Amino acid sequence: GSFLVAKALTRHERLEVVVLWQHVWTAALLLPFAYAAWTPPNALQWAMLIVCGFIGAGGHYCMVRAFRAADISAVQPVKFLDLIWASLLGFAVFGDLPTTSTLLGAIVILASTLWLARRESRGMARPT
Repeated sequence: GSFLVAKALTRHERLEVVVLWQHVWTAALLLPFAYAAWTPPNALQWAMLIVCGFIGAGGHYCMVRAFRAADISAVQPVKFLDLIWASLLGFAVFGDLPTTSTLLGAIVILASTLWLARRESRGMARPT
């Protein structure tokens, strides 16, 4: 849903404003959950949070730029790379391997994305 809102906002808002609103709404919606388990971060954790914030804001900025440049259906399949990055980082940082259900879900997502892309490229998509 947030991607559709971001795409709609790119038509008449500056990219920076769209990214700011994404972050404000995310923070507001997650604040109760953070408050329930809050422990004050130490200096290293604050530094890591700040770095993560800048990296996340940069990623959102790039995503919103892509939404302005192309149709969301053309941009969204790249989002599925999150599964690969999360799996690689989970293994590198925590030593976790993806579960069978994660791998099966990834295969379903990949197969359906490829099928839809091929179908649309042939002009076989039905209007909704």
